Amino acid sequence: MVNHIKQLRTSRGLSQQGLADLVGTSNQQISLLEAGDRQLTQHWMERISKALECRPSDLMVDDGDDGNDARDAPPFRGGGLSMPEIERFEVDDDERQAVDAIVAALHPGHSSSDLWTVKGRALEVAGYLPGDTVIVDLSRVDAKTGDVVCAQIYDWENPDKTRTVLRIFEPPYLVSFSADPKFHKPELVDNHIAVKGIVVASFRRNK
Repeated sequence: MVNHIKQLRTSRGLSQQGLADLVGTSNQQISLLEAGDRQLTQHWMERISKALECRPSDLMVDDGDDGNDARDAPPFRGGGLSMPEIERFEVDDDERQAVDAIVAALHPGHSSSDLWTVKGRALEVAGYLPGDTVIVDLSRVDAKTGDVVCAQIYDWENPDKTRTVLRIFEPPYLVSFSADPKFHKPELVDNHIAVKGIVVASFRRNK
């Protein structure tokens, strides 16, 4: 049975042995489970999902799906690049209350928000600079023209190269708005790209 274990594992920078150590099993067992050569029982799903910090259902692929449609893939918690374009927002405990207050003010009444820190310059001309924090509404994936979106670009042959990016949605493409030519190539939205949410606000912390 096709599953998302390998995609989730590599997105977290884990080897098969690394995941095996967290689960408390052998790397051979993980290899068999990833390949679908051993049944992924509820017992295994619970142990593996706990290690990968996801829901058990995130490990599964719907019947008839070969697992190669980004729209159905579970969200990765980062990117596979050595220099990612965005990273999950990290905050110290003593700053948590202040950050929560900012999010509540900028995006009130929504519990499905995710925070990411901008690392690259793909949208620098649009005002999103390295160090900025963006608030992504994960309940909105029906992007409209001009929306800034958080998207994941999957490489099905090399899952560790999956990228999480910020782009502007200009159907049928995701485009950058940058002076850096390396970002100028648009990305066609097909089965290797999934919009995971829409950016609803951003803020910049004082240094």
